[in-house]
Amino acid sequence: MRKRNVAISALVGAILALVLLLLTMNLTNPADGGPAIILAVLLLIYGLTYSIFVLFVMLFWHIYRLAIPKGENVTTSEVKYKRAIKRALIICAVVAAAPIMIISLSSLGKMSLFEGMLILVTELVACGYVVKRT
Repeated sequence: MRKRNVAISALVGAILALVLLLLTMNLTNPADGGPAIILAVLLLIYGLTYSIFVLFVMLFWHIYRLAIPKGENVTTSEVKYKRAIKRALIICAVVAAAPIMIISLSSLGKMSLFEGMLILVTELVACGYVVKRT
């Protein structure tokens, strides 16, 4: 998978998720729609945050590659490159779940410093697991 394809897919996904989220928030009422609308909103927020994280990772990757001096050898094998892209996308998927957990706990009125620390620890453990397994 090429970096440009990933970046373009993330940009299109972010725009699509934002438009659908805005339409859903303006045209529906959670009391009328029930759990289906709430689930759709949470999934759209997840898709939006995932796309934004992927865009930031691709932008950082591009800036990092520009910052490397020209004389250095920056060639990597295709297998390492594909593994790095796969790992970055999976980590973005794990990190994008944090806002959903925060929104869910806030809507229940249970969000406090302790729950914030639990979310942080859960995200760190999940990212460590992904790094170890991929």
